[in-house]
Amino acid sequence: SSPCGDGTGGKGDVADSIPSVIPLQMRASVPPYSPTILPEDGKLLPQENLSVLDSLLEIKLFKYPVPSEGGYYRIDIIPKKKHGFAPFKKDIIFCIDVSGSISRDKLDEFKQGVGNSISKLNPDDRFEIIAFRQKSYPLFGRFASPLPENFQKAESFLFKLTKTGSTNIFGALEPFAGDKDPYISKGRPRLLFLASDGQVNTGEVVDSRELINTFSNMNQESTSLFAFSTGKGANAFLLDLLAYRNRGQSISSPDIQKSADVLTKFINDVSKICVMNLDYQITGELADLAFPKKLPHLYENHTLSIYGAYPELTNLIGLRITGTDSSGKKQELIYKADLSKAEDAGPELPKTWALNYIFHLYSRLIVVENDVNMRLQIHNIAKKFGIELPYLDSYLISKRKQYLNQNR
Repeated sequence: SSPCGDGTGGKGDVADSIPSVIPLQMRASVPPYSPTILPEDGKLLPQENLSVLDSLLEIKLFKYPVPSEGGYYRIDIIPKKKHGFAPFKKDIIFCIDVSGSISRDKLDEFKQGVGNSISKLNPDDRFEIIAFRQKSYPLFGRFASPLPENFQKAESFLFKLTKTGSTNIFGALEPFAGDKDPYISKGRPRLLFLASDGQVNTGEVVDSRELINTFSNMNQESTSLFAFSTGKGANAFLLDLLAYRNRGQSISSPDIQKSADVLTKFINDVSKICVMNLDYQITGELADLAFPKKLPHLYENHTLSIYGAYPELTNLIGLRITGTDSSGKKQELIYKADLSKAEDAGPELPKTWALNYIFHLYSRLIVVENDVNMRLQIHNIAKKFGIELPYLDSYLISKRKQYLNQNR
């Protein structure tokens, strides 16, 4: 059937839901990761032929000391209003779940949020809309320019979408990763926005863990994936870690009635890329516990945050970030700061750091599912920082009785 209600669909089976998790400020990492070891004195070595972008960014350092332990820090990187970066020409895919597990109210908000965002695309951008259930239904079958006639086609396409059938997320995402990619984005960053509850129940790949691994391994970070859900009943495990593994972010709006505005803002916040393909180094002894391990692009309206823990008697923090601007020129940021002069942060900082750490471990765990020590490490961190873990028993341990017998 078509996605517009002019045919028959499946029965709309819905998988069991799980509780949502505390949202992360930044979820973008592709573990496993081997930290770069810097010189013993903590100096960051510059490279040749790099433009310095320090003056184009605002950088803030926050700390939360813990007596007799050290503490936690956060580095915020924000492009200045007059940053001087030329915008990237980019391709944007909007994937909208129109299966039976999506309520009519949710679908209406998805459609409105995507429709509002399309009207604000930059002139040099291109876009595609994919509606999916057990099959995928592209609007154009190619990337289209943001011209009035294409806006009209998009508006008509969105208006006709109705919910029915089962959910095949992998089928919707597969065309945008790997060697079979029919959508050409050479030299252009590509962003994919997935509006869904994540309740997969049909298709070539149904298991959440397998879907995350398969798509992420095919994608190799060529497409940044952003996931959006609203209301209750979302498969947070799939949506959160799928975004985390693919240089993106996952957010959820608890209020369905206002979620279109949240989705529109979410898309607009990352609509202008300043510097892409970022890599970073933190001074030696801090590298292991700095997160995320892989950074997303640097966006004009989005704060880029790095979280870390520092041992007692730490005085200085050094950071080096490199990336590429829209002209293909390499950009570099060198930042050194005295922790004693950092702004004081609230008690939410240690918990946010712990969440980033847990996401890093979860991402590794879905690759090596039977690592009991890693599961124990996740639970110990969660217990120490008071974080709920809805994922482990619901999705990573399919044979709970067998697991319990093994761990008596």
